[in-house]
This record gives sequence, C-alpha cells and structure tokens, in this order.
Amino acid sequence: MQRSTYQAQADRVEQEIGPAQAALLRIELTQMSGSGKLRITGHPDRSTRDSILTAFDYARARQRELGIDQEVESYDFHVQVVDLNSTGEGSAVGVAFLVALYSLLRDKPVQSGLVILGEMTIHGNVLPARSLAEPLQVAHPGYVECAAA
Repeated sequence: MQRSTYQAQADRVEQEIGPAQAALLRIELTQMSGSGKLRITGHPDRSTRDSILTAFDYARARQRELGIDQEVESYDFHVQVVDLNSTGEGSAVGVAFLVALYSLLRDKPVQSGLVILGEMTIHGNVLPARSLAEPLQVAHPGYVECAAA
C-alpha cells in the first residue's frame, strides 16, 4: 500500500551570509510496508535533514498521543525535499514534515496551498518563524491560500 501527501513550506535561510533568501520547498512523503526506516532524498542540506529527523523521532515517540493508530515500525517512509525556487539553500522544515507525516498516517489530506513556517524541537515545541513577509513573497502567486506560522 502506498499513499502520498504533499506539503509546501517556506522559511528563512543563510542569514549569516548577507541578506536572507527565502526557500520554497515542497515536502513529498510516502509510506510502504517495511520496518520503520526513513529515507530522505532531493538534496536537502544538513539542517533540513536534521529538521526532518527531529520531527520523525518526535512523531514516533508520541504516536499514541497524536492519535496515530498505525504502527510506525510497520512501514518505511520516503520523504523527498523539492526545491521549488532553485535556491539550493536549506530550510527549517520540521513542522511542515510533521504535518505531512500526520496527514499521511491519519489519512487526512492537507489543505492545498498551505505554507507552514517554523521549526520544532524534539519535545514538540514549535519555534516562531523569523519572518512572514519574505517567505510569502517567494511563494508562487496564486498558490498560497493559507499560511501557518
């Protein structure tokens, strides 16, 4: 059985190298029978990869509290990070990945055109987005219907 869900996310990147650029990333996630492994593709940088792993570990540790009845260890997951504006820069995608994973495991589609900003800790604390203006300006016109920060 294979299901997919798609999630867009924008956030700040590389502030220490001059003006910040915004990255617009789409997180694509699918599951298949397996043993609880997570595979990440699409050339994410280290901070993006760490952000996804943090969110995945949080979801695995608290799957019952999140209302996830499926045994996460019974499936393998493949997440692909798609850079929509070809910045080649990383981004904090933990909250967006958690929403995509929750959507997949609960079989509840995410609203199309949703942009999610912010990062999360291993304990599930959501850190505030540093900026709304720049990431939303980078988003494709007519694509964004709702933003969560």
